[in-house]
Amino acid sequence: LGTARISPVLAMPPVSGAEIRGMFVTHRMPVSGAEVRAYSSVAAGLWKTGYAAKALTDGNGVFRLPVPPGRYFVVGRADSTAGTLFAFPGRNPVAVSFGEEADIGLPSVLAPPQVVAGASSAPRPSIVARATHLGESAQGVTVQAFRPGAPDFRGPGVASAVTKEGGVATLYLPPGDYFLVAKKRTTGAALGMVDEGGLFGVYPYSPVKLSPGTSVSVEIPLFEKRGILEEKEARSPRETSPEGEVFEGTATIGGKPAEGYVVYFYRPPETIGRPLARSSPGGRDGSFTVSLPGPGKYIAYLRKAIPGLPAGTEEERAGPISARAGSGKLFPSPLPFPSE
Repeated sequence: LGTARISPVLAMPPVSGAEIRGMFVTHRMPVSGAEVRAYSSVAAGLWKTGYAAKALTDGNGVFRLPVPPGRYFVVGRADSTAGTLFAFPGRNPVAVSFGEEADIGLPSVLAPPQVVAGASSAPRPSIVARATHLGESAQGVTVQAFRPGAPDFRGPGVASAVTKEGGVATLYLPPGDYFLVAKKRTTGAALGMVDEGGLFGVYPYSPVKLSPGTSVSVEIPLFEKRGILEEKEARSPRETSPEGEVFEGTATIGGKPAEGYVVYFYRPPETIGRPLARSSPGGRDGSFTVSLPGPGKYIAYLRKAIPGLPAGTEEERAGPISARAGSGKLFPSPLPFPSE
């Protein structure tokens, strides 16, 4: 009889084909020696084994993660004299296709102490979350709870509450495990992407276990979204460089010019995560311009929620539709988005 040879199962995929790269920073300054990991799932926690790739930042705070094509949550940690720095950008999860590179900024926050015995008796199970920014209480922040199996941390979640005086919000939930996300948009809207100048953060020790008849208190540190980290992170350097080509287009919604709307572009077949590019707000005739990597096919969405809208404005979204870029124009013209 022959000899059978059994190879061990690898915890990490043996192939890559794509790359996620970026910079880990604190107060907009690069951090060297930070560890950055890419996870296909964070259901078990934000800093567990089973990652697809990991790397240490160099002297300029830059990291590179070779990964197989797919969607990944990028998480970073670093030691500092003040304590542990933790980074989980709002763009998560990041989608990369074969042969592509995705850039992402990792602005970090000082992780609060992990409270092990933080539960107390309560008539209704609840999580009391205190949102902070630079150590100070943050009011008007929307705190959301998500189940660990959620594909991302967008949308309303299973429960949400807005922080009041002292930066505190209480979420009444059935017993279970929850990821906690906190967002504050400059528009004051409860839903939609966090715009530049807004605040974002996740509880570093998610998921939180909520037992029957208990109340758990946590602190969620927030970072301010800045263009230097967030505006470019959706595209690779070659796509955000001056070589990017500007295209002109027009859009309609329900047959009317999409004045004040922004068109978001993705590479097929991706329609999740941060967009590849976004247009200027549509003019009176629905005209706009957008910088794209070059001619080709794209998937487009239309959104009304842009910085400067009055507080409480409800986000409108339409699409997706197929678009083609060529000869400095976008087709079809106009891009016909249906009304919601």
